[in-house]
Amino acid sequence: MKNNELGHVITHPTMFKHFKRIVTDIGRPDLRFHDLRHSYASFAADSGIPAATLSKNLGHSTTSFTMMYYVHATNEGDIFSANVTESIIKRATGNKD
Repeated sequence: MKNNELGHVITHPTMFKHFKRIVTDIGRPDLRFHDLRHSYASFAADSGIPAATLSKNLGHSTTSFTMMYYVHATNEGDIFSANVTESIIKRATGNKD
């Protein structure tokens, strides 16, 4: 459990109530609190955090579990992958453009 700014324990019902209010206010009442873990995993992986470190941060026993069930493809990751692939092809073909 977490403590609030006064040092009191924040209970699950209190956390859930505030989370639901926030996601409703932003127009996404369908979001679950657990979805935050998946979002964090995807953005962290896209930001370059090594898979083994990310897996450890999430408390998973294997990196493959983290990558298979928590890290989801993003547009940024697709763009980065395409750029790297293009760079590899240019290097392999001697194309400088």
